[in-house]
Amino acid sequence: MPATAVTRARVAPRGCGSARTQGDIYLEFALHLLDPAALMACLVDPPIPFDQRLWGVPSIGVRTFPDLDGVTHLVDVVGQDAYPETLDFLTEALRLGISRKIPGDFAFDELTPQSTVRLIHARALVTNHAHFSVCPDFSCPVGHQAGEACFHTLHHATPRDEDGTRTTPSGRYPLRSEAPGVTPQYTMANFLTVPVSHLVLVRHPDPAVNQRQLERLRHARIPVVLADA
Repeated sequence: MPATAVTRARVAPRGCGSARTQGDIYLEFALHLLDPAALMACLVDPPIPFDQRLWGVPSIGVRTFPDLDGVTHLVDVVGQDAYPETLDFLTEALRLGISRKIPGDFAFDELTPQSTVRLIHARALVTNHAHFSVCPDFSCPVGHQAGEACFHTLHHATPRDEDGTRTTPSGRYPLRSEAPGVTPQYTMANFLTVPVSHLVLVRHPDPAVNQRQLERLRHARIPVVLADA
């Protein structure tokens, strides 16, 4: 297995749960914990509409697909039960790094350093974005203007508490001004595409389980970490 040093995601309460499952395998991406710009460089802006039925992606789990060069990539739908809003997931990712469980029957030998995971959410793209042209504090790092199709419209459209913030397991985060009298409309879209930097096997109390899982990971062409959490 590769022994390359990696930047680990932080272990902390997340929308998907307070702890990871012993004996399971997780994909991590956390380079932005060293370089804050790394995750935002992976943002898909504007998000790309995604037809879940056409792709055959389950609501829980991932699906792989090859690109024209034969590189295997993953598509992962972020569940609304754990992350009701797209910004809930992105804010957590910025604070803790990304950690996503990989199904037990996954073909890990297909993953390469060029593989990516495309993250999808049911409320990632505001379809009536033109109605948000009235928001005076709109800003977009890539130059979109208020009212254009843009990921950052979510900062104005996302439901919030009375004080203008949202509460998640990783903490509260602020939102920007609302568009008066506008009911946001959303569609499922790809909002983030990150490299598959490394895999983590969470150590199981039974050494036989660890050995069995490590054997499955033996042909992975990306770094693999055995960790206690």
